[in-house]
Amino acid sequence: MSSVKLASPWGSYGLSFQLPGVSISFTGLSLSQQQSVQQRYAGFIGPQNKANENYQFSCQAYKMNQVPDVVFSDLVRDGQYAPLQQRRSGGIDITGYDFRASIPLEERDTAGSLGVVNEDELACPSVVENVLRVFTAYKAVESGGVILHSAGLVFEEKAYIFVGRSNAGKTTLTRKAYKYGAKVLSDDINMVLPRTNQSGFNAHAVPFSGEFGRTLEHADSRESYPLAALVLLTQGELLRVTTAEPSDAVAKLLVGSPFVNMDTKQAPLLFDAVTDLAAQVPVLRLQSARDEPIENIMNEVKRNLSDV
Repeated sequence: MSSVKLASPWGSYGLSFQLPGVSISFTGLSLSQQQSVQQRYAGFIGPQNKANENYQFSCQAYKMNQVPDVVFSDLVRDGQYAPLQQRRSGGIDITGYDFRASIPLEERDTAGSLGVVNEDELACPSVVENVLRVFTAYKAVESGGVILHSAGLVFEEKAYIFVGRSNAGKTTLTRKAYKYGAKVLSDDINMVLPRTNQSGFNAHAVPFSGEFGRTLEHADSRESYPLAALVLLTQGELLRVTTAEPSDAVAKLLVGSPFVNMDTKQAPLLFDAVTDLAAQVPVLRLQSARDEPIENIMNEVKRNLSDV
């Protein structure tokens, strides 16, 4: 990959994302970029230029002189688009087919950057969300939590995180649950963090969605729910819910933790986080047909939880 010289900012506007446990301040935006991001992620935008105790880093937007010199096949993992991540001293560099980003991880006052060639590309989920996802994944692990490839659903004010990779059935399950009246945290990526001053974990609303989730109204950054169970999605036609073995639960959670699970420097922290998570929260295995009613699935999940 050839290097791209940092060019001028798009403008003098900014905004601040307020996410669970972290804040990310974007600067150098054009008015159009600011308005587009504000509209798309309204529930997660905080007071502009107000740094709070959770402030983590600022990110300068800039105009790239050329698209990244990268082969598109290098940006595909498990059949899905996945920008390249390169760990460097003090941070992470990310390269997508239409952007470059630099994210500091160790020095609080070091600024990051996000570059695109075309002004309207910055607000696209494939760009700005990739920066947010990677950064929050690392910060979640540092806080003893984790981000998971999953469908996050809330029934009766309790969260159930259905963990599965691409094509595991997360979107199908989300659609059924939404029609049934469940609140959807995300149909793609969910964050769980330890509760403050008490045992257990909470599932937090985040602005990360798959295609179905983007059609829904987002929850906002203040919403979180007690995590009732982690449910591992498996293939099968007959409805069956069983308790996962501890070793299997940890292994599946490690696989389902994107962005950090390929970073050897994060391995000890990630292993501790998922081990604590599996020890404190029931982990179940679910297999069901695609047309299985969500009522049947949740009745079986809750029945198994009552036996734990």
